[in-house]
Amino acid sequence: MRIDAGIQRHDAAGFERCRAGGCLEFRQLEHFIAVAEELSFTRAAVRVNIVQSGLSMSIRALESELGAPLFIRDGRTVRLSPAGETLLPEARRVLSALRGARDAIDEARGVLRGPLGIGFAQTYESPSPLAVLLGRFHREHPEVEIRVFQGPGRAGYEALRKGDVDVTVGGQSPDLPASVGRIPLRRVPFRFVCAPTNPLAEREFVSLDEAVTQPFIDLTSDWSARRMLDRALEAAGLARSTRCEVNEVWTLLELVEQGLGVAIVPEMFGAVPMDVRYIPIDPPMRDFELIAAFLGRTPDSATARAFLALLTRTMIGREVTAAPQEG
Repeated sequence: MRIDAGIQRHDAAGFERCRAGGCLEFRQLEHFIAVAEELSFTRAAVRVNIVQSGLSMSIRALESELGAPLFIRDGRTVRLSPAGETLLPEARRVLSALRGARDAIDEARGVLRGPLGIGFAQTYESPSPLAVLLGRFHREHPEVEIRVFQGPGRAGYEALRKGDVDVTVGGQSPDLPASVGRIPLRRVPFRFVCAPTNPLAEREFVSLDEAVTQPFIDLTSDWSARRMLDRALEAAGLARSTRCEVNEVWTLLELVEQGLGVAIVPEMFGAVPMDVRYIPIDPPMRDFELIAAFLGRTPDSATARAFLALLTRTMIGREVTAAPQEG
């Protein structure tokens, strides 16, 4: 293994003892990677679903087996030691290879098992189509351990980058890197939203110039829809007055319903039962696109590939064929 050579540079005797005993465990490497990426034992413990004391014991055991400290602990600050920096890329490679081998064996046996991390933003319908889909996937593959991460688009893509989720469903972000594969699921227009008592409520169309004369209720910049709106207004040379920012769709629409301001949001938010008006924008903005995103050309795990196949069959009636595209 290439790990041997890397650790030997820091403590040859310690690693030889570990290699002879076959002591490197799958979970220990997962724990090490989580701490190395989070640089926090508290956040890493939450990420790998273990109590912090158990995580600390696992890391100490790994350090003892390798005969080298993997982290430099300075009060509440944690950073990688030279040995830890050497181990990190090799640990990622080994875990990826082990998961690939396990997936290949399970696929050959016609069995899906192991973790599946799914990220998504707030849903607007009840029941949530994604929740229904996850329920169906669970019934079809009961040995798969489903984990759910919910947060706005930017947080979902960060969870994808860190490996906390295998697939995230959210808006097509303007700054999504080309290394992220994506499958378009749904495309909807943006709409101007206001209370029934607003002077523009009975208009057939509203222009961006007219919209920005009103105070806005905005989502935070973590949301892809917000960043798309910012770019559209910037391109048009327009600025708006934001009365408040919220991180939740229901609250945004409640504030609009009460006449505190207006909003420009994707039309699908209309599934939320609020007494507000959705008015087309003329000329229209670029449509909001809902996508399923993953790292690389296809996800590494068989569970993620199976979920994507079900997701695309259900939402757009086709199997996964997408490759990375430019954002």
